[in-house]
Amino acid sequence: MDLIQVNASMSRKLYYSLTHYVIPALNLANPEWKPIEIVVSGQLTSRDLNEAGTAGTGVSCGIDSFCTIVDHLDCEREFEIKYFTFFNAGSHGEFGGDFARKVFLDRLELVRPFAEEANIPIIAVDSNINEILLMNHQQTHTVRDVACVLNLQKLFRNYYYASAYRFDHFMLNQHATADYDLLLLSMLSTESTTFFSSASQYTRVERTEKVSNYPPSYRYLNVCTSSSRTGQVENCSVCAKCLRTQFTLDLLGRLHLYNDVFDNAKYTKNKYKAVARALCYRKTDPYSREIMDLMKATNFKIPFASRMYCFGLMARDILKTIIKQFM
Repeated sequence: MDLIQVNASMSRKLYYSLTHYVIPALNLANPEWKPIEIVVSGQLTSRDLNEAGTAGTGVSCGIDSFCTIVDHLDCEREFEIKYFTFFNAGSHGEFGGDFARKVFLDRLELVRPFAEEANIPIIAVDSNINEILLMNHQQTHTVRDVACVLNLQKLFRNYYYASAYRFDHFMLNQHATADYDLLLLSMLSTESTTFFSSASQYTRVERTEKVSNYPPSYRYLNVCTSSSRTGQVENCSVCAKCLRTQFTLDLLGRLHLYNDVFDNAKYTKNKYKAVARALCYRKTDPYSREIMDLMKATNFKIPFASRMYCFGLMARDILKTIIKQFM
């Protein structure tokens, strides 16, 4: 069993949750990981460190991020978003280094105009955790981001972590903590700061529709993840996530509002791929299932090119599985 030695005071609530729930959950999700024992030589304390009593959330200008913001435009004062955060904790390049830091800084500048328009300050946190862990970001992203927030417990009484899925999607998945961040977030709250899995009451289609009624999103929506590979921070309009978002907006009759952030010509040329992915993965992927339901509700006719591309995806996945069995 590996050991973490804490030579400082530590939240009693956090220590309890980590040792009884979080570490066991991570080990269940990832059986190859070793259990970790936490030894605190400092003091376990139930002291409330919070002073400002404010609320915050991360700002990426993606669908989940914008939905969280829209969902808190009209709420009680203590739950009103007063600060945005932006972290370099793995999403800009999971192995860190100069490239990831440049993507982090470029993305920060990309979201800054929206924050200025919303009149909400951004707190940026740079970190070398990527270089230390050297592991897949999706496996630990919830814990990494929460660690950044816990450095700001005096400021944040409430913090909204934009969820990936609706409440009814939950599983311990070794590939992504997003599948069980509802558990992790509740267990990582302390006496000072409470974490909420925000927008969990909505499907991705419902979030997209909600965001499409928020005019600032027409100028600032950014969903692309290709920058961690290419360094380009604007929407590429052709990656799987860009195409999925554009297709959803298209089915909702709202895509024309986003001409400033997407390349319509690229989308039109590659639209069949978005349809094919929804068709191919409708039984295993919640997002694809939602899009298929929306396609049926809007009487969308699946083109022949999409059916052929779907067959290609299925053949590729079968081949990958066969190769993996013999490796």
